[in-house]
Amino acid sequence: MALLLWLSFLVGGHLVSCSTTSATERSRNKFDFGWRFHLGDPHAVSPDEFRRAATNFSDRILDTNTQNCTAGSPCDPTFDDTDWRHIAVPHDFVVEGTFNKSLDPNHGALATNVSWYRKTFDIATPASPNSLVYLTFDGVFRSADVYINGIFVKHHEEGYTSFVVFIHNASLKTPLRYGAGGNNVVAVYVDATQPELWCYEGGGIYRHVWLETAAATSIVPWGFSVVATIDGPIEGTDATKPQTTSLATLHPQFDIANAQHADFNGTAVVTLADDAGNIVLSSESTCRIPMGGFLRMTPGQLSFGSSTARVKLWNTASSPPLYVATVSLYEQVLHGNLSSDRLLDVVTTRIGIRSAVFDAERGFVLNGVKVWIKGTSNHLGFGGVGLAVPDRVQEFQIANLKRMGSNAFRTAHNPVSPELLDFADQYGMLVWEENRFVTHGVQPIAQGRSSSAPADNLSKYIPPTDKDADPRLLSDAQDMVLRDRNHPSIIIWSLCNELGCVANDPNGGDLAIQFKLALYAADKSRPITGNTVQTPYLGGKYVDGFSLAMDVQSFSYDYDAYAAYHAVSPWKSVGGGESCSCQSDRGYYGPTNRAKGYISMYSEQFPPFAARSHNVMSTLPPRMSPAPNNTTGLFACVERSWKAVVSLPYVYGNFAWTGYDYKGETTLGWPDVSSHYGIHDLAGFAKDSAGYYEAWWRECTADTVGISISPNEWTAPASVNASVTIYVTTCATAVDLFVNGVRQSAGPRPRMERFGFATWEVPFVPGNVTAVGYDTTGTIVATKTIRTAGAPTHLRLTVDSPYNDRRNGSQVAADGQDVALLRVELLDDSSIVVPNADVNVTFSVSGPGTIVGVANGDPADHSPDKASWRQTFHGLARVIVGSARADDTMLNDGDITVVAHSPGLLSGRIVLEAVA
Repeated sequence: MALLLWLSFLVGGHLVSCSTTSATERSRNKFDFGWRFHLGDPHAVSPDEFRRAATNFSDRILDTNTQNCTAGSPCDPTFDDTDWRHIAVPHDFVVEGTFNKSLDPNHGALATNVSWYRKTFDIATPASPNSLVYLTFDGVFRSADVYINGIFVKHHEEGYTSFVVFIHNASLKTPLRYGAGGNNVVAVYVDATQPELWCYEGGGIYRHVWLETAAATSIVPWGFSVVATIDGPIEGTDATKPQTTSLATLHPQFDIANAQHADFNGTAVVTLADDAGNIVLSSESTCRIPMGGFLRMTPGQLSFGSSTARVKLWNTASSPPLYVATVSLYEQVLHGNLSSDRLLDVVTTRIGIRSAVFDAERGFVLNGVKVWIKGTSNHLGFGGVGLAVPDRVQEFQIANLKRMGSNAFRTAHNPVSPELLDFADQYGMLVWEENRFVTHGVQPIAQGRSSSAPADNLSKYIPPTDKDADPRLLSDAQDMVLRDRNHPSIIIWSLCNELGCVANDPNGGDLAIQFKLALYAADKSRPITGNTVQTPYLGGKYVDGFSLAMDVQSFSYDYDAYAAYHAVSPWKSVGGGESCSCQSDRGYYGPTNRAKGYISMYSEQFPPFAARSHNVMSTLPPRMSPAPNNTTGLFACVERSWKAVVSLPYVYGNFAWTGYDYKGETTLGWPDVSSHYGIHDLAGFAKDSAGYYEAWWRECTADTVGISISPNEWTAPASVNASVTIYVTTCATAVDLFVNGVRQSAGPRPRMERFGFATWEVPFVPGNVTAVGYDTTGTIVATKTIRTAGAPTHLRLTVDSPYNDRRNGSQVAADGQDVALLRVELLDDSSIVVPNADVNVTFSVSGPGTIVGVANGDPADHSPDKASWRQTFHGLARVIVGSARADDTMLNDGDITVVAHSPGLLSGRIVLEAVA
């Protein structure tokens, strides 16, 4: 909840100071199980009649005098929901639908709708009668109304921000019923009919829900923040390796609200523990808060560390060190002439100690070391699950990108789940977190688009008409920062994207300043940017009023703008907030086929504004081995984007569009239902461009040199004797190519151009292709061979497990939510993947497991995501298997056996372990 709302709701604007000197009531439990779900309105009211407009909605289901639900409405606690589906959240009801050609493929060609969720629950009797009880919804798409025991308590409009709903004081007439058999009922109405983006967005309660309790005097939600600064010299000049310092300073801050019917006298203790649980810092403060008061405590600068007890720094290592900061609130209780301290509240948060600076001359500097930001932008979602992405799949997305060599993740174009940010912290993944709106409406697709739609309709772009920002949008942006400010992975806040940053609007500068002040009120430790649209949309200028107010300048695709902007604004850091948009489909090497929905990786890829980037590119050395496709196509697109960064030392880096394919934004339209931009497909399988990033984004040492070949199969990339362009990427010094043992280069071994790739034109002849990388002495340091596959004979199931040491991909928690990502391979008798004989695969599960979803990465596949079967796509498919719950309270552990069947083939089998 935004700071201003807290002041008015809990405090009445009353701020208090305090003096500083040298079994809690708080609980937090998942509220994900035991829900009932109904798609649509049970009374068959059309979405247009059941709009979010408050008057229409109230007239429909509320008694306008008492604000109670009318009898027979789904928000009425006595409503009969016995025939509704039993579900658990996170839940995306849109992904459960059927693809429909008549629906917009840019939104996934799946029907949106309204829906209801209901849950009956008990809550333990609190320790004191004034305890706070609230629900935290991590994400509901889109517009949500929440009711408790028939009373309307909260409306939330934005589909990507978390929100808090207090339910202990919803109504004096209908209070919460405590104890066993209380049978409280929460009902949530969700309207997913209006979009916020131009791609698939799903619908429903698609993130976790939490039931939380706290004492009447307690830390407010998202009210504990810790900023750490480095004050000693840093040991370690590689930000991917351990770094330490002899001195760091903690700057804690926490907001306390006193809702007791009495003044509060007590102490607050702040501690910091290392990853082994050792307390490395402790501080105690005393204070007094009058009844109904609010206090922001800043205990001061708390220093720790020494030459012998060094502070471990968070960085982009695979498992960087994290600390746990805790604030404990004690109330002084008088007993005659004696007093004692009663523990009221404990709040913990993980933090990392690090320095992150966007420098105008050096680019991005982490802990004193220049670091190229090797980022990807990513929309939400994953094949088989839609927007309701399980925690483990989010970890897979982060870990898989990190394995590829990426070190940064842009949350395009909205806040993400807390769990994804937790994984970014754990894996050393830098994060650019992006706000959704600074003005109402879906981002326009062309300059000047406007609408006369009402201001509460987010489906239409509405240019700002004055200089005043919408208070609700300011609150949404500030809530993002309040919730996520303790994550060390977040290095920058972004207010908006491209034309959504009100490009060239005369009121843009005033709007930007208001949003910056709202964010600074929650966090002053990070810079603020907005991903500016390309210069053609700015009247030929490099910045507009909005951009001038940003701390860091970011451009989409306009690579020429890096140098041009730096020339006129040398005091501000600049880089690519979005780049590439390089399209391909995994395993497809033919021409663009609109009828089938596949894009050629060999055709011209660049948008016009990116192709203009000839000034920077003309200063770069020519490619070593000219070929027809070396200046166009997928690899040239990727290369152009990255060379535009590394050729200019002051550029901070860029964020490739995108790390993964996503539903919607199809380029070709139907039959496509997902995008082509990803470095990985919608099922998480690497496309050919991943080889470029693995070569040039990963550390290149004698032990880590890799090599990749595109096409990545030699079974049917073309017809026999037809010409095939082979691309090889490696960080080795030189490279050679052999087809069926015959060397394809004449003369000395070709030198590998830094950040480039090598190409050869060869006729396709079945057999094998081998690429060999050499170091400066001529020693072989990397080899890769692809072979022609025979007829398929069997299926193989394996677990994709790119996780660090904390995870074993074949084990799942027996919690009804954890999953394993299984790779399905169609193989010949030599265990080579067969890319040209795809088959339908049926899955069976025995033991305490269930199929969560299926996918294959085919952008034009209209098979259901929720099914027990899937066709392979170029030899691969994905099945996501999760642990199952016996009921809403019991867990099952034991072996989960998964079998993949297809007629005429040997089945694949794997055993997972569900661990309680």
